[in-house]
Amino acid sequence: GTFLKNHPDNARWAEISQRIADIRHLRAHRAFLRKDFAQARKLWDEFLATYPTDPRAAQIGLLTGDMLREEKKWSEAIEQYRRTAQRYAGTPEAAQCILKTGEILEKELSDLEGVLKEYSKLNNPEAQARKAELRAKSHGLSSEKVFTTVEPPSVLLTCRNVQKLQFRLWTIDLKDYFEKKMSVARLHATEVGVIAPDKEWDVEVKDYVKFKQFKQTVPLPLTAAGAYIVTAREENRESTTVVVVSDLSFIAKAGRHGVTLMGQDNRKNQPLETLPFHVA
Repeated sequence: GTFLKNHPDNARWAEISQRIADIRHLRAHRAFLRKDFAQARKLWDEFLATYPTDPRAAQIGLLTGDMLREEKKWSEAIEQYRRTAQRYAGTPEAAQCILKTGEILEKELSDLEGVLKEYSKLNNPEAQARKAELRAKSHGLSSEKVFTTVEPPSVLLTCRNVQKLQFRLWTIDLKDYFEKKMSVARLHATEVGVIAPDKEWDVEVKDYVKFKQFKQTVPLPLTAAGAYIVTAREENRESTTVVVVSDLSFIAKAGRHGVTLMGQDNRKNQPLETLPFHVA
């Protein structure tokens, strides 16, 4: 700094000035990387006061919002993102600020109407896709684990803009299916719609709010060991998962001379005696 003041006409003035700016920016960025956010903010504030037109200013505004977001200061983060988006409109950083504001409104503040208004400020594919996702009806099913016979089996329902679904359940002969297909990889794709289900019931989404994504555990009306196909339907949309209830677990090891199979009864917590099994 002293050199620049004393030698304003030096041929290397611009080069040295840029190097000093780069060093000051690097110090702030290093503080950011080590999550010393107070120091990073202080250094970047000083940097912008000295170099207000630096091309990295928009990125600094974005990262400042990121720091506030990581500190869970939602309102301050939103204010920072919006200020940066307005000041550097049309830049990639401004677009990221709008998208991140929408994420906070949706995931942290549950202001879903506000999310749609925020994304309406952008006309890029990501914002349009996010708006469409928020407005669309959707649902999916998943089975998180193999249940033992002493556990209440359930599926996880993930849905949006759906208030009520029709659930159906079919029992599958897993041994027969495996012998025919030599695999269970496509068990969930089994055509069961033409067969009357073993169970049928309705499930309402608890505390439903429009546009909000819900995750809800749905208990299943079954207790016996076996394999089951479970579907959830709403209008013309259907999701499917496979639920397995079993007290047995196995480890298979293939070698030159065959397969070694070790089994355990998880309910009794003891090894299994020799049992017939099929391998493909």
